[in-house]
Amino acid sequence: MNKKVQCPCCGEMCDWEGNPFRPFCKKLCRDKDLGNWATEGYRLEANEENPSELDFLKKKPPNDEK
Repeated sequence: MNKKVQCPCCGEMCDWEGNPFRPFCKKLCRDKDLGNWATEGYRLEANEENPSELDFLKKKPPNDEK
């Protein structure tokens, strides 16, 4: 029995086995998702309440010069 899954892009039910675009139902949905990643359409919100969590980004790397 072929497992059916829901396409994360459009919500359509599609076959898992033998589907070259899985987990998407078709190439269009796969390409839409790729486009969202490429254009930064998917983002995680930063926690502005505790900016110290990102302090490691401000630190300079150790100087390896001798």
